[in-house]
Amino acid sequence: LHTYFEHIDYNPIASASIAQVHRARIIGGKEVVLKVQRPDISANIESDIAILKSLANVINQYFPQYEAFQPQELVRMFEISILKELKFTAEATNIVRFQKQFAKHPDVYVPAVYPEYTTNKVLCMEYIDGFKITDLKAIEESTGLTGQDLAKKGIDLYFEQIFRYGYFHADPHPGNIFVMKNTGQICFIDFGMMGFVLPKDQERIADLLLSISRRDVQ
Repeated sequence: LHTYFEHIDYNPIASASIAQVHRARIIGGKEVVLKVQRPDISANIESDIAILKSLANVINQYFPQYEAFQPQELVRMFEISILKELKFTAEATNIVRFQKQFAKHPDVYVPAVYPEYTTNKVLCMEYIDGFKITDLKAIEESTGLTGQDLAKKGIDLYFEQIFRYGYFHADPHPGNIFVMKNTGQICFIDFGMMGFVLPKDQERIADLLLSISRRDVQ
């Protein structure tokens, strides 16, 4: 560790189911965070997925009233998603792609990623000194943006991700969205789960939204 880092804070600043996040400083002075995968988490997840598959089979066999929910397909989709999240090099690739999409966008800030310090179990990225999206009072004092302003920005950015690029941040809970101090730019973090929308589905979603706005039930 001391070959690459001047300092690592062993007290995590954030913690989630598959990893926890530590502040660190690369030799040379850049402030970063290290997302570190929990030991043996892969084995735990494989065990959990096996249990879910067994339960889905039981539901399919004995509870036909739940067939419409497609329990086996739900488990399969979850398995694909969670196994992708375990590959932090894939998350680093997602960040780079997102950076390219929004490189010149005035309302978006994408953290830098450091592939030379990233492996499948450790992700190194820029430390973000911003406000949580829920810290409305501090955000308004610093940037002048109200909750209504942020909601509109958020909707606009998701429309852009879905309809322009067909590639979007798929885990937008409050812990994963920050507002940059002074600039008011939106900063997404945690790119482990990304969504894709095919062109034909973009058209269907657009038609659906237009129909809702026109109150066209049919």
